[in-house]
Formats: sequence, C-alpha cells, structure tokens
Amino acid sequence: MAYVLPGKPVRHLHLAWHERLVEDWSLAGRWAIPAALPERLALVAGRCRLIAANHAAGLPVRYGIAWSGVAFDDAGRFAPPGGNFGRTCATFVLDVFRLEGCELILAESWPRRNREEQQLVAIAEAIGPPIVAETMRREFAAGAARIMAHEVFGACLANTVPVPFELAAHLGTSATADL
Repeated sequence: MAYVLPGKPVRHLHLAWHERLVEDWSLAGRWAIPAALPERLALVAGRCRLIAANHAAGLPVRYGIAWSGVAFDDAGRFAPPGGNFGRTCATFVLDVFRLEGCELILAESWPRRNREEQQLVAIAEAIGPPIVAETMRREFAAGAARIMAHEVFGACLANTVPVPFELAAHLGTSATADL
C-alpha cells in the first residue's frame, strides 16, 4: 500500500510473506486509489505510518484467512479479535481502510472456493510451519472465504466502495492479467 504524509516522500507498506510488515517495499506493478473521500485517504496514510512505526522492530503479523473485525488497535499494534489468527496481505489492506471508516469490499459477497482452499492447505502443509495449515483448515471449516490481493486491487479501481465480489474480481483480474 502506497501512502504519503505531508512533506514526506511516498512510502510503501506491505505485509510480506504473511508475517512481516515491510516499509519501503519495492515491486514494479500497478497502483490504484480507492473511491474514498480525500480526508479518509489522509487518515489511511496516517494509520499506515502508525502501524509501520509500531512494527519497525519486526513484530510478526500472524497469517490467517478469516477476515472479521479489525486486527490492529488504535495504537497500530497487531491485536486480532478473539478466535481470529491473523491476516493476509489482502486483508491487511482491508483492515487499514476499515480502521479509518472506509469499507472497500462487501465481504459477505465473497464466495467459498473449495478446490482452491484444498490446494492452499496442501501447499501450507508441504512448505510452511504446521500451525499455518492447521489455522487454514480451522478457518475454512468455520466458513472463512479467502479474499485475494488482486480482488482488493480491483475494489480500489471501482467507481464507488464498498465493492461486491464479482466486480472486484473482474476489475482485479483484468488489471493484473499481464503482471
């Protein structure tokens, strides 16, 4: 997520590799500004800086599929709601905007993708620590829908927010097809 504070250079905040918040992450790609009031976007920029400052010591943001509640407190510290394990890069972005009163997506419109869920768990079992696959199985069993990064990007391209799944997925897939 790119953000700018008054009198400062553009900064980038990214939840990298499902645990590390990285500032000044660089990756060639595309950027989108969500359809939100400029005042909200300014608050989002300030929230990014607060979260980055609180995680500069490398405190982990645990991985988790389920997205309910907000996983950061008012001071910018990672504090997931009860029963919620963590965040993905996509739900991290949703959290930051939600904290500042801007819902980017209509989360209830996101579908379950059973085949993809099984593949994701299999990958986690093969290469990740056991807790990640266990968490995925638990969250999928509880009905969690996976929200993907290109879908959040698509929501940021829409003319209004919050954005339903079909539109976010279409816009995100179209905009990132050649990356």
